[in-house]
Amino acid sequence: MCPAGRGYEIRQRVNHAELPSGVEIAGRCPLSAGDQLCQPGFLMIISHHRKFIFLKTSKSAGSSLEIALSEYCGEQDILPRLHPEEEEQRLQRGGSTFQNDRWPLSKSGWAQWRRFIRGHWFVDEHTRAQEARRLVDQSAWDSYFKFAFVRNPWDRAVSQWFWRCKSEPRPTFPVFLRGKHMRSMNRRGIEVYAVKGKPIVDRLCRYEEMAA
Repeated sequence: MCPAGRGYEIRQRVNHAELPSGVEIAGRCPLSAGDQLCQPGFLMIISHHRKFIFLKTSKSAGSSLEIALSEYCGEQDILPRLHPEEEEQRLQRGGSTFQNDRWPLSKSGWAQWRRFIRGHWFVDEHTRAQEARRLVDQSAWDSYFKFAFVRNPWDRAVSQWFWRCKSEPRPTFPVFLRGKHMRSMNRRGIEVYAVKGKPIVDRLCRYEEMAA
């Protein structure tokens, strides 16, 4: 059932034209026409073909990595949505655009329902580890290779500062470090690959060691 009020209004605006008639895709699970309350939500690459899961941290070349990894994914793999210009880059490189990236809200937690009711249809593109583990089939989570990239925290903070404050007057760096944007970086950093501070991925790669 759909919550009354704002959530119901949002449901009426959902465009299902891109999906097969009568069926929606939530990961690899077909949903009947009666369970169409879905949102774009698998915000990590899950490759059943290559058996890997890529968890995307912020300000660590995550979108560039998704574009590159898309070239190796199959039709049944889950590819999250990127910005339009990045989707174009995917196609130019011979990769696939976003696909199979929806999950039913009936499988969502309270945080997702709350965003949905308030009209925040698109969730954060950096899925946190605890949520990722809940969304992925246990057998796939246990057997697939899971990895993420980390970056020097100082460089990451400077990158965030320039990205968030593109125009003048911009706050000084010390003021920015005490602001809400920096506080939110935890959930797009360590919380993407760790639960209670303990990494749950198979490998953490360093941004600084990526080949140019």
